[in-house]
Amino acid sequence: MNRFVSSLGALVLGAAPVMYLLLIALKPHTLGGDIPAWITVSQLVAAFGVALLLGGAVMRRRPLGAIPSVAGARIFLYAGLANGFAAAVLAAPILYPGFEFPILITRWPGIYIVIAYTFFVIVGVIGMVAWGVILHLMPSAMDKTTVRRPLLLLQLGTMEVGVYVFGVSMFLGGYIGAALDYSGSGSIVVGAAMEATVIPAAIGIFLLIFSTILGVGNVALGKRDSGV
Repeated sequence: MNRFVSSLGALVLGAAPVMYLLLIALKPHTLGGDIPAWITVSQLVAAFGVALLLGGAVMRRRPLGAIPSVAGARIFLYAGLANGFAAAVLAAPILYPGFEFPILITRWPGIYIVIAYTFFVIVGVIGMVAWGVILHLMPSAMDKTTVRRPLLLLQLGTMEVGVYVFGVSMFLGGYIGAALDYSGSGSIVVGAAMEATVIPAAIGIFLLIFSTILGVGNVALGKRDSGV
């Protein structure tokens, strides 16, 4: 039995009903009526969790590979630099007059654009660097020199996917909503158009929460042994 795969399957399977119940609770308050598609996604997530559980049950047990915490720190620092470059690229369209950002940012849905970009910088850039610093300081501050490689890679992956999904979803929602509001569309039309980006943004937040739990758990499981 592979504990890592089975544990991951249990987490995914546990997240599926939570997602389903939240969607059911949200359904009466929506305008666009696109909740059923996401309910199907929650069912697919449950099926994926079951597949991981079954796969972990038949897979051979393997010890979780270790990686030096300073090496993990470099990975997160490089990811932070890459996200910093991405933040600069995402800001570039603001300079193009055809997109009318200076005007649209003054409309009420434009706050989504501000939130998306601020969140991306804080979590995607500063947050990545912060995790790099934590991992770099582990040997001196906690007397731990290694962390679990699969957990670190899973943390990095869910953090990257989460921050991009949230940032892009909120950015697009704000831009679309601001453009509709500027053109004179009513609040119902604007709200319905922006709804399509709300659930992906929520999924991004969930992934970031999951990533944080993985990171804290990995630090707690860190060891003094420097062997990889």
